[in-house]
Amino acid sequence: MGSPAPDLFTWANQVHAGRDLVAVRNGDGSVTLKPGKITLEGAVRDAAKILACSPRQVCRLIESGDIRAWKVRSTAPNCKYTVDLVSVREHKRKCQASSAEV
Repeated sequence: MGSPAPDLFTWANQVHAGRDLVAVRNGDGSVTLKPGKITLEGAVRDAAKILACSPRQVCRLIESGDIRAWKVRSTAPNCKYTVDLVSVREHKRKCQASSAEV
């Protein structure tokens, strides 16, 4: 047999890549295409929004290594983090999977 067909969400993001459209999954399982771009990097506040937690909690996750982030100027102690939003989504998926198992 062949590989399984991708779900509509994955398909829409692949087909419309480069056209400034993003597939957004609705609560009822349907998908809406909206203008926008898929962002791979963001600020701590963007990660906090995705995880529905405080920015301080995101900083703790960065410091513990659960989320990938870096500072543009590593020598400056007050430089802000740039967060890898893919790792944030992976962390959220892991947390959801582990809470579903319990």
